[in-house]
Order: sequence, then structure tokens, then C-alpha cells
Amino acid sequence: MEKHIKKILLLGMFILGLSLSGNSVYAEDYGSEYSQDYYETEFTNQLDALPNGGITSIVIQLNEVVVTSYIDHFNVDIYDALNQLTGSLTFDTSQDVFNWYAINFGSGDNGGDEQPEEPESPCDAADQAVGVSVTSQYDNGIDDEVEDFDAFEPPGSNQNEQYFNMYRNSNGDLEIYCNNDGCVRESGSTGGNIVYTSDTEVIVHTHPADGLSAPSATDMYNMYVFRNNSANYSTSYIVAADGTKYAMHIDDVSKMNAFMTNNPGFADAGTNDFDVNTALGAKYREIKDSFLENNNTENQAHEKALAFVLKESGISLLKADPNSKEFKKIDTDQKKNPDGTDAKDANGKNIYNTSNCP
Repeated sequence: MEKHIKKILLLGMFILGLSLSGNSVYAEDYGSEYSQDYYETEFTNQLDALPNGGITSIVIQLNEVVVTSYIDHFNVDIYDALNQLTGSLTFDTSQDVFNWYAINFGSGDNGGDEQPEEPESPCDAADQAVGVSVTSQYDNGIDDEVEDFDAFEPPGSNQNEQYFNMYRNSNGDLEIYCNNDGCVRESGSTGGNIVYTSDTEVIVHTHPADGLSAPSATDMYNMYVFRNNSANYSTSYIVAADGTKYAMHIDDVSKMNAFMTNNPGFADAGTNDFDVNTALGAKYREIKDSFLENNNTENQAHEKALAFVLKESGISLLKADPNSKEFKKIDTDQKKNPDGTDAKDANGKNIYNTSNCP
């Protein structure tokens, strides 16, 4: 409902703004080739051009009228509400403004019943498919082995990370690799050397409470290392102390190899973080700072920045919330203006938004 009200409000404000400045509100004058963002910007520009006085109160009243005019079967009565508010202004409902809006933004036809809106999803078929695959793999063999990890210790305990790797046996099933040292091993409090074989397909490791839950820059780089030493390697799972689980899955080996070749040295071996002196590390830092400035936690900001820098890497980042085993792809996009240029916030900085699979 909130999305629908926003559409109605934008339509009303668009009509009001253009009418107040003496412009036509007919659809043929403002063709459908423009996006919704264009009209929102256009309205803002129109208001900025008007003399001061009364405009703020008009917009506030308009907001109240539009919201209270919402009904299950919305129709052209919104024009009557606008007429009552603006008094001297008239709106010719025989014109196709509302039809243009309905066709482009799916709010129904002029005077007719509203058509149900299909929920928008940032996920395409490939995103959904990788989520199903990674979830199924976790459910069929990995989940049981995770139970063998030692219990997580509280923050400040400097607990070592633990890991195991899995290969595909002669029956085609994932099987944990064991040797004289056992099946589950430790690799240091901030990671370290991981023992694996040429037929390793999956590696699972923990992130204790003293570190971030999401994969590190080194975890990201190791996807490339592991794959180039094991032709079957496809997925890294991270089980975090807060109950969250992450997976990185290789979707396109060639794309990953090219990405890693073009971004050398982005992972700082000393900290396992991104090296901000590299182009990729600097981009990561910019995005992370953007989310930190908008009240995200350190891990949330890191996770979202990581999702962005992985976009062109051939590697998908997925997440399963605590108490869930369903992995869903997570992603971050940079907001663009209708003309394709970078959208900026009030401080002139780039704007980033999450676009995770629901």
C-alpha cells in the first residue's frame, strides 16, 4: 500500500506542480519515454522556480489529501480532491494524464479499478537458481558436519577459526575430507593456512565472535586460489558466531579469473581486509563509509560493500539469517539518474542501496 500511495502522491504533486507554473499537464506533452525519477525531479525544479510563500503548506495538505483519498478501488476522484484543495485550479479528466501514469506505473486505468501490482524483485532467474543450489547443497551433507565445530566462545576470547573441506565421493555425494589430523581443523584467530586437496569442492569455515561475520577480502581472494588448485571447487561457506551463514559461489570461472587479474593486491594479507591503496579497496571503503554514515553496523556496512565489489567478479554472495538454512543472494547497487549519471546525496556523495533477494 505504501508504494501505491507514493505513486498517487507523485502523480498529484506532478499535476499540481506543473499547473502552478502554468504548464500543461497533458500526457502527450510529457511522453512516456521518461522515467518516474524524471518527473519527481521535474516537480522539484518547478517548485524551486516558484515564489516563496504557501508552497510548503500546499504540499503538506496535498500529502494529506492523497493519502486519505486512498481506497481499494482507486479512481479519478483524486482530481476532485485536488480541486478542493487548490480551488482555482482545474484538471481536465478527459485528457489521458492518468492513463499515461497507469500504463507506465501500473495503477489501473482512468476511472477504473486498480489492478493488483506484481511485487518487484531484484532477483532474476539466475540469482534465484544459485540460492536454491547453495541451499540444497548445505542441506544435503554440510549442515550435519557443521555440528562438529566447537561451540563459539564469547567476544574477547581470541578463539581460532575452524574449517573442514568436502569432496564428491564415488556415489556423487559430498563427503568430508579427513586425515590423521582429523576432519575439523583450526586455522588461527584470523584465519590462516587451509589444507585442501585437488578434488575439494566445498570449504566451510567459522568466523568467531571477535571478527566480522561476513566474508573477508582474503576469503574473497581465496575463491580464486582454491579454484586454480582444485578444478571442482565451487563454494565457500562461512558460519558466524552470531548465527548468520554466508556463502560465496563461483558462477563464472573465466570472469572470476579476469577480475582477480585486473585487481591485484586488493586483499591485505596482514589484516585480511581490503587494501584501500588499491582501486577495488578504495571503492569498498567508499561504499562501506556510506553505509556507516547511514546508521549501519560495522558488519552490515562491510557486507553491503562486499556485495557491491563482487558484482563483476563472477562470484555470488549469499546469506542465510540466524535460525534459517535458506541462502539468498545479496547485492548492492549504485543509484543512477534517469540520464545514467551518478545520483548524489545532499553532500555530493554517491548513493548506494541494497537489492537483496527477498
